[in-house]
Amino acid sequence: MLTALREGTKSWVAAIFIFVIAASFAVWGIGDWIGGALQADVATIGNKKVSQADFRRVYDREIQNMQRQYGRVIQREQARLLGVDQRVLSTLLGTAALELHGDELKLGITEDAIAERIKRDPAFQGVGTNEFDPERLRQTLQFSGITEGAFVDQQRQGLLREQLTQTIGTDITVPKTLLTALNTYQNEVRAVDYVIVTPEQAGKIAEPTSTQLETYYKDNERQFTAPEYRKIAAIVLKPESFREGISVTDDDIKESYSARDREFNTPEKRTVEQITFADEAAAKKAHDELKAGKTFDKLADEQGREDRFISYGSVAASGGIFDAEISKAAFALKEPGFTEPVKGALSTAIVRVTKIEPANTKTLESVKEQVRTDLINERAITKVADLFDKIEDDRAKGLSLEDISSKRDVDLIQVPAMDAEGKAPDGTVIASLPANAIFRRNVFAAEVDLQADAVELGQESFAFLEVLELTAEKVRPFKDVAEDVKTAWNTAETRRAVATYATKLVEKIDAGTTFADVAKEASLEVKTADDLKRASRTDDLPSAAVGRIFTLGQGKAASAELLGGTQRTVFALKKITQPDAPTDEQATAITNGVSSQLGTEMVTQYLLDLQSRYAVEINQEAIAAATDPAGPAGGRGSF
Repeated sequence: MLTALREGTKSWVAAIFIFVIAASFAVWGIGDWIGGALQADVATIGNKKVSQADFRRVYDREIQNMQRQYGRVIQREQARLLGVDQRVLSTLLGTAALELHGDELKLGITEDAIAERIKRDPAFQGVGTNEFDPERLRQTLQFSGITEGAFVDQQRQGLLREQLTQTIGTDITVPKTLLTALNTYQNEVRAVDYVIVTPEQAGKIAEPTSTQLETYYKDNERQFTAPEYRKIAAIVLKPESFREGISVTDDDIKESYSARDREFNTPEKRTVEQITFADEAAAKKAHDELKAGKTFDKLADEQGREDRFISYGSVAASGGIFDAEISKAAFALKEPGFTEPVKGALSTAIVRVTKIEPANTKTLESVKEQVRTDLINERAITKVADLFDKIEDDRAKGLSLEDISSKRDVDLIQVPAMDAEGKAPDGTVIASLPANAIFRRNVFAAEVDLQADAVELGQESFAFLEVLELTAEKVRPFKDVAEDVKTAWNTAETRRAVATYATKLVEKIDAGTTFADVAKEASLEVKTADDLKRASRTDDLPSAAVGRIFTLGQGKAASAELLGGTQRTVFALKKITQPDAPTDEQATAITNGVSSQLGTEMVTQYLLDLQSRYAVEINQEAIAAATDPAGPAGGRGSF
């Protein structure tokens, strides 16, 4: 199979199989990775082992996912305190347990099945084509640091795990009582009257004294703390940086055009269906009925769709239909319609063509510039790949990015100070750096004077970075932030005053004063929202307000803060409308959602049962070493 892959007759899966336990995250291959100094096993289950290197990679990947979710840098030690190490261990043990069970059941995946799935993956096809591109395979495996054999083996294991998990949680029946309760929860409608309370209604805030400001400053030092800054050097490899110097000859364009013949010269295609008959007499009788007005679909139903109806979909004249006579008849029609009875190799049939897509031929001249651009892009990507490997080799020899920049004639980006948002101390965005959140997170996850892993920026671009120095965060002196302190104090006092005023309005309404009278007394405009559901959101009624509305009793009031914090909305519940019985569409949506959740829970229970079935040994010392912030990275491709 691997030889076939190299020859381009098969393809491969770029997507890493997502394994669900309680949450999902990607796991790059197990085996043939460079493990650095992480050589021990953190756990054994049955005859399967979980290595430190694999554990470290998944651990760092989970940290990366958390950083994306929460928008802040999370160090390895922080992640360990949050229990990420145990979650990762559970995931890897679950994966290994699935593989053990698959071995017991003697499940297997053929290379043809892997290749077929691989073949359909668009992520690794040539630019502008639907064909597998061996060069993209080579480049991606190089960047990832995984061998071809290990990657294919990982895909095989992933398919085996899917065979086991996808059979669980199907055909789940949702009880009618639960369906009714969920429909009520989702579709109950509430109506409210509401007003917006602004700082003007709450009254003017007195000027703060110096003592008040100093006290506020001391109580809220975090607000006035300068962030950590890092001095860095970086080399960024982007295909667009290399396009200008790439030349493409006319012969190159002709050769590429010829190689992309299927893309630029598509044959005529037809959407073809057929109904087979027991003999020619039955076919002739059916043909007479079609001419008399009977529809093809009705005839198919009468003959038996499961046994006698075939839909070929959109096919070309060559290779789309096995039976040559059937294909010939289908492509002989001048326009969509049905044929006379056709005596094929295996049966007599009537063929219908529902759609004709004409052939499309693009001349070399018409696509010359497109081909030229694609060739330049491909060669620029190849240059990035080659330079990536050379720089990795240089780094392995201990060269600094400054030395590499000079040796390889690539630009070195030097930044004296950047914060976690990619800004300089004056608050401006540092334009020379990649506008990429992953790059910034890697800068702040790296150790000073220790080689950091290359950062994948997307679109075939990569960055190498070094953290040369860091300036720890520190509280700014009061004299430097006095105006900021005053502004923050005023905002806090305004929020407090508005909240107090809103609470008084709520108390009056709950005591029996009508909402209209309370609003009139306060000179506030009454607004109405009549069709609120739990998922409803507006500027005046954000999620916190809607959530509170669905806890109120008839006629009761409450308030919620609006965006910015210096305004609040005060609302009173007028009406509750219970939903009708769910429509078929609504019932299907609810059932699908519940089935998905229950299916995930069933998979979780299945995995827990598997882990209890096999003997498990945990090496806590190896886990501690793998999560040590000062320890080695898990090899190229780790995070």
